[in-house]
Order: sequence, then structure tokens, then C-alpha cells
Amino acid sequence: MFQIALIGYGYWGQKIARHLGRFTLKTICDTSLDRLQEAQRDFKDVQVTPSIATVLGDPEIQAVLIITPVNTHYALAKQALLANKHVFVEKPLGACLVQAQELYTLAKQRQKILHCDLTFIYSAPIRWIQENLGMLGDVLSITSRRLGGICREDTNILYDLGLHDLSILSFFYPNALCAVTHPTLHQTSHPSHPTPTSTYLNFYLPTPKPTPVSINLSWLSPL
Repeated sequence: MFQIALIGYGYWGQKIARHLGRFTLKTICDTSLDRLQEAQRDFKDVQVTPSIATVLGDPEIQAVLIITPVNTHYALAKQALLANKHVFVEKPLGACLVQAQELYTLAKQRQKILHCDLTFIYSAPIRWIQENLGMLGDVLSITSRRLGGICREDTNILYDLGLHDLSILSFFYPNALCAVTHPTLHQTSHPSHPTPTSTYLNFYLPTPKPTPVSINLSWLSPL
């Protein structure tokens, strides 16, 4: 029996908790007592705790799922790996490439699985496109518009929504994002919001005939 703990019982954590397949949810951890009470109502046989240390110190818990605010991902994932737990963490893995590389190196040293949740690459339509990309012939350009969603203050829209599009492109064209050319980024913010609420990202993929990519992201559109 593979027992796991869920850290973070907010909007997305609640969805994850209900779709764990063959894994056994032993503990739910959250710093909000209201959310812990909600978790206890939803899962009467599951332990609840506000303490990360309790989760990481439990030898029966083999893996942790980290579904917490963006600025906590790196630190919590590192603590869990150091406690010899497998780690599933919501995107983004960290605040920068250096943090992500450090976590993957640590996971390798500890012989643990570290998985960053990028949900769209597991969806049937995206997998079908990836398997049949050759049927499209020469791809002349790629345009993506991801509009709406929850206006968040703990991250910016590129990290929140843009990572979906970038992960899909990376799935279609492995390693291509490491060699894009002519990148441009334009971000705007609503006057009452602390982080960018709209983003335009453009670049060229290093295909035989460089493919222009345009990604438009907005929390505020459609209004």
C-alpha cells in the first residue's frame, strides 16, 4: 500500500485529493484550520494536521503532493526530498532554473521521484496531436490564447497560465525551448493588481524552417 500526504487543501488540492487512483491518502496538511475542518468532513478516515514536520516525520508516508502557493514550492519540495519522500509538486517547480536544477539533482541523489504537475500534456487531445504531428505537414506558425482564470497575487500570469502552453510546446518539440530565437515579452498589469495580468510572448522555434510562436495570456479577458 503506497501511502501519501497532501500538503495544501485549497482549490486545486481538493481536486487532486479526489483523483489519486491506486494511492492511499493518509494525511492532509494545511495551515488553515478552516480547510482542515473541510478536509476532515470530506475524508473522514484521513488524518489532518497543520504541521509539515508531522507529515515529513511519518515513516509510513512515502510521497507528498505539494499543492501550495507558488512561493512555497521550492522550499517544501526540498524539505520533502531531504526527508526521503517522493515528491509531486504543482507548477512551477521553483522561482528559477537554478532552483529546479537543484531539486532534480537532490532527487537523483536521494533516488526519489520528483514530478512537476503540468496537466495538459496528459490530456487525450494533446497526446493525439503529439502522436500525429507529422500528419500536419510543415507547421507554418503556432498561436495560443489562454484567457480568463483566477486573478492571483502569489504569482504572475506567465507562471500561472503560460507554463501550460510552454509545456505543451516542449512535449511536441522536445528540447526546442532551450534554443528559441528572437524572444520578446510584453507584460501589462491592471492598476489595482500587484502582478502582471496580461502577457504577450513571441519567439521562433528552432525547426528546419524557424516556426514563429505567439502566446497571448490574460486573466482579465474575456471581461
